[in-house]
Amino acid sequence: MSVSLFLWSTEHSDRKPINNAVLLDIYIEIILEKLNQDNIYRGSFDFTNKLQLLANIAQEMLVVSEENYSLLYSDYIKVIETYLAKVGFDYETDKIADYFIRRKLFTKYQGNRIKFSQSCFFHFFLAKRMEFNSDFKDYVIAEENYCKYIPEIDYYTGLVRSDKELLNTIFNRFKLEFSKTDHVFPQIENKWDRFFIVKLKEDDSRY
Repeated sequence: MSVSLFLWSTEHSDRKPINNAVLLDIYIEIILEKLNQDNIYRGSFDFTNKLQLLANIAQEMLVVSEENYSLLYSDYIKVIETYLAKVGFDYETDKIADYFIRRKLFTKYQGNRIKFSQSCFFHFFLAKRMEFNSDFKDYVIAEENYCKYIPEIDYYTGLVRSDKELLNTIFNRFKLEFSKTDHVFPQIENKWDRFFIVKLKEDDSRY
């Protein structure tokens, strides 16, 4: 129900959320039962561990790059096993894998494959991977790649609003790209098409 409400609020409302990343972050907290005292493995496998694992799975789906960024169920299990071994958790992999499916983050696809149930989840957790892993972040914002990851960068900058370096990088690239048209402006000076120029009333308090 919470996922449906989120999608409705972003797609069908006249008033869009100021920051979709924060709104989605709140919904992920609900889905993963962040405040539930009876949460799965509440003693150590906490909300942050779940986010990091889901971010790992999203990156693996990106690397494999199959249809709909899906993974074979066996590979999905393997990613979870690898993460648990890396961080030193001795938990039942199947229980965690089924938990994510029951929470509607993932859905079964073509019988033996797993994909995110909503594309926004995929982009969101890749943005989370950028936050958790500097190497992946560097890959995404590399000049030859960053135009391919607009939703991920959008989510990332919505979640991490203190990354001044990234904002400066994107702004400088923007200026450099549009500087190629600088030679045009002297040629069209005083020759603007005034059809679309609207003169506002001096007493118009809306502006």
